[in-house]
Amino acid sequence: MFRLFAALGLALIVAACQSDGPRDSGGTPISIDKVSDKELADALIWLPAPIIRDSILYKLELRNNEHPIETVFTGTEGGYYNAQILRGFYSLFSKETVRQIYDEDEFVDWAKHNDATDGDLSGRVKFGSSYSNNGGWYAEFDEAEFSCILGRVGAGFGPRASTGAGHGLPFNVIIRVRYCGDEEDVRAVRDFLILPKQVKDREAFRQYVAELRDG
Repeated sequence: MFRLFAALGLALIVAACQSDGPRDSGGTPISIDKVSDKELADALIWLPAPIIRDSILYKLELRNNEHPIETVFTGTEGGYYNAQILRGFYSLFSKETVRQIYDEDEFVDWAKHNDATDGDLSGRVKFGSSYSNNGGWYAEFDEAEFSCILGRVGAGFGPRASTGAGHGLPFNVIIRVRYCGDEEDVRAVRDFLILPKQVKDREAFRQYVAELRDG
């Protein structure tokens, strides 16, 4: 559980323990409210099979009653998935947040707050650039008998994503993942981090989740 709360420090969820409530990275007060009666099949991003199969809890919250924050806890080695999604044509993360996503030192500091070590991060990989619709960092490593991956990436969804390609348009989605399993599962999570997708066909996604969970 500690690993998740450490992971939520960038941009949107900060200073939650202040006496006057949570604030964003600029100090502006925000509200974060849980959305009830939601389940894994209601996820907004098409999650990879290992995260769905190993899920033990799905949680959806709204920032300022508008912008979704969805979280999945998985059952192995403190695993989780978290996505912060900005809705609206003009809703984008700042260029400073994009810079942090691509900055190697920022990634290493974040990863160490998720209990990663220097050895774990020796094979870290950067993909994309400030002129891409998606990109960030991930690292693959071994922990106990498991293969693991830790990643923090940004993505551009929505109506401005295609027009922004090649023009340095900031992200409207930030995804953080820690997952441990077998090598095949880690590859699936890595592929998801490199190219995340929105759920556009809800019924297809519900069937996909049901097949994985029932299997």
